[in-house]
Amino acid sequence: MLGWYILRPWSHYKGYNWLIADNSAKIDSLKFLAPWGGGLLIHRIACVFFCIFLCTVFALSAPGQSLAASKKPLIFTTFPSAGYSEIFERILREAYGRLGYDIIVQNMPAERALVTSDSGIVDGEAGRLSAIEKNNLNLIRVPTPIYETRVVVWSLDKDLDVSEGWKSVARYKLGTLLGFKYAEAETYKMNRVLVPTNEKLFEMLQHKRIDIVVLSLFEGLTILKGMGLDGVYTLDPPLGVLPMYHYLHEKNAKLVPKIDKVFREMEEEGRLVEIAKELETELRSQ
Repeated sequence: MLGWYILRPWSHYKGYNWLIADNSAKIDSLKFLAPWGGGLLIHRIACVFFCIFLCTVFALSAPGQSLAASKKPLIFTTFPSAGYSEIFERILREAYGRLGYDIIVQNMPAERALVTSDSGIVDGEAGRLSAIEKNNLNLIRVPTPIYETRVVVWSLDKDLDVSEGWKSVARYKLGTLLGFKYAEAETYKMNRVLVPTNEKLFEMLQHKRIDIVVLSLFEGLTILKGMGLDGVYTLDPPLGVLPMYHYLHEKNAKLVPKIDKVFREMEEEGRLVEIAKELETELRSQ
């Protein structure tokens, strides 16, 4: 409607004078463009450009709109575990994709990853046990767990008795991953060694510098296969079956209910379990 109105002839548009007052000489010089008479064509050309100008101004000033309105990728840290970072990345990529976001997962030593995510340098933590919450107050847990992990004992002696759980473990010199908060908390007063990588843990076990390793079943199987080690056994029962959660830094608090809704949908669809099983099968068959 606006475009029709301002494209009317001069005689119907009383506000024309203010638009061309300072440019009458220039417009007169362009009269050759309208040989069939008058300035109607010049008027319409000028008004078309004026419309374009107004539309551009309105578009750029509209609330919530900008040239940079596209969503930036969300960046999450995670610990450099065999397989877990890949599981988290696959789950998060699909989940956030449903909300229109791309994601980047950065692997770091477990403790540094937490410092980085809790400080807000990145957008959150890909996946962790709830034990991290005590000392990382800026991270908000997304309520729906994205994965469950079994924490087990690894030993060179397949007959080692761990039937009493953590009480059994206390009798041995053990090693676990630095930054693995659940194991750190459970073994706090035990004879333990905290090691920065899973590979180092099993090297120490192989050389009998420790008696047992406390680690998740999935991580241990993948590391042993990658290192080509034989004669290392998992002992039953597991020390714990633990849910793992996605965490967002508090600056992204508005995203928590949105991504939790997606996780619930994926859980109902069986998609969370399916993604984990797909990857586990791939890693075990390599």
